[in-house]
Amino acid sequence: MIFDYFKKEGFNSMVGVPCSYFNSMMNCYHKNKKLIISNNEGEAVAIAAGKKLAGGNPIVFFQNSGFGNALNPITSLIQTNKIPLLFMVSLRGDKLFGDEPQHLIMGKITKNLFTSIGIRSEILDSSKNIKMIFRKIKDDMSEGKSFALIVKKGFFEKTKNLTKFVKKKIPKTYFLTKKKSLKKISRRNVINIIKKNVPTKSCIISSTGFLSRELYSLGDDSRNFYMVGAMGCSCSISLGVAMIKKNNNVICIDGDGALLMRLGSMSNISHYRPKKLLHFLINNESHESTGGQFSNAINVNFGQIASGFNYASVSVCDDIETLISSISWCIKNDGPHFIEVKVKKITDPDFPRPSETPEFNARRFINYLSNLE
Repeated sequence: MIFDYFKKEGFNSMVGVPCSYFNSMMNCYHKNKKLIISNNEGEAVAIAAGKKLAGGNPIVFFQNSGFGNALNPITSLIQTNKIPLLFMVSLRGDKLFGDEPQHLIMGKITKNLFTSIGIRSEILDSSKNIKMIFRKIKDDMSEGKSFALIVKKGFFEKTKNLTKFVKKKIPKTYFLTKKKSLKKISRRNVINIIKKNVPTKSCIISSTGFLSRELYSLGDDSRNFYMVGAMGCSCSISLGVAMIKKNNNVICIDGDGALLMRLGSMSNISHYRPKKLLHFLINNESHESTGGQFSNAINVNFGQIASGFNYASVSVCDDIETLISSISWCIKNDGPHFIEVKVKKITDPDFPRPSETPEFNARRFINYLSNLE
């Protein structure tokens, strides 16, 4: 059975968007509680990246029709940081089998798309030597390169029904704060407070733009993962890390524009409920990194949204005392926790960018995580 090959080679989980071509594989991983269903393909790439950074070895799977949704995190996160992943993509639009019209264009270009972004691929069908293909996968991934398997219809054995998912009983969200002081503080103060008040053996994943640059300016640290692309993916990366590093606090520092870009990612955080995940939202209601344009966050109640997604707790604050007390409470109680902080829209154009390459920072972050309990 093909599943045994993947298991033997150490691919210990599947993350992605369902396709009927993969039903038998999804069943196998689900029975082992190693199947993660994401809301979109880009989110799957980000969760898998987090798991890989923390020592996991996931497979990312989706239909080729969703390839476009995955391109940005593949190119600006996976390829930029050289995080090797195995992709399993179903070949919809295959001219040999015929398909719906929306799949035909992607069916023609899937393999060339992988080639154009520097990822080697192999088409899986019944005639292929699977052992030879796994040798290629092992060779490429040992060099820090991703690999893609393009799966034709009928390669995996048919299965009638997917294993049923059991609905989890989730307690109601606990609101830590209900009053607002309306005294907004600076983003720099907020990031500094977070750094000083989370446990030493935590890791911090910061969203792209000024958030990462300001975190870096406050003191470079091996426990920090500075995102330089893949806007909106920081909380999914954090989820992936938290699913592996269950005994360590995982701190996500998100921005309002970034979170709105992939808001559905919060549903997976709630579903898998990592107890040590603290999801901070630094909200200045603007896209400050690109010139201060307003974001749609001005009309959004993120606290109610986090509650709707059933985070364990929600705190909305805009003063130092409330922020510190919220962090303290969240560290002592099971999460996932959501803390929104309203900050001033003030830009320092001289924020330095990390002087090291993204690949260097990723390797350093991997080493840091590997030394945690």
